[in-house]
Amino acid sequence: MAREYFCAYHSYLQAMARLTDEEAGRLFRALLRYSETGLTPDQPGNEAYAFDFIAAQIDRDAKKYEGYAAAQAEKAKKRWNAPGCRGISGNADDAKEKKKKKEKKNTPHTPQRGAEFEEFWSKYPKKVGKEPARKAFELALEKTTLGSLLTAVERQKCSSQWSRDGGQYIPNPATWLNQERWEDKLPEVPGPSAGEEDDGYGPTLL
Repeated sequence: MAREYFCAYHSYLQAMARLTDEEAGRLFRALLRYSETGLTPDQPGNEAYAFDFIAAQIDRDAKKYEGYAAAQAEKAKKRWNAPGCRGISGNADDAKEKKKKKEKKNTPHTPQRGAEFEEFWSKYPKKVGKEPARKAFELALEKTTLGSLLTAVERQKCSSQWSRDGGQYIPNPATWLNQERWEDKLPEVPGPSAGEEDDGYGPTLL
């Protein structure tokens, strides 16, 4: 039996009304054994008549309890596998799915993408933080193209910020990419003032 007890109803008093105290004691002991083992013990006296009535009720209660327990287990299973619980359920399938996503995220770069990054790296004037720059480059290519990045780098190489003090104000490549600095609008450089000749080389950078 699934339970460690059986229910004793007040109606049993009527079934036991004609029993002596000794017979009632043997009946109660027999019901306990039946509830525990499902086997019918020997009943030498009048308790045998009451036993059949009460044992049938014990069987009905046990069947009802088993149905209730199965329903509760199914409800618990549904709650456990609900989307809101998957992150803490420890479910093996969820763990495998997370591992797949992580592996996909960390998939090695394709040769083409790697070559594009190396071209960008060769053109960028400040060579620091290559791996962070590689990751930032991957994200940047979701928003723009390699050609746009290289054009922006060549244009900003001539800016006053990148040119002065030995290039110490040039942003790290990862910072430049993460901040989408390829979109920066450089200030226009004024042409030669009146009386000055344009030597064809544009303004002189100091």
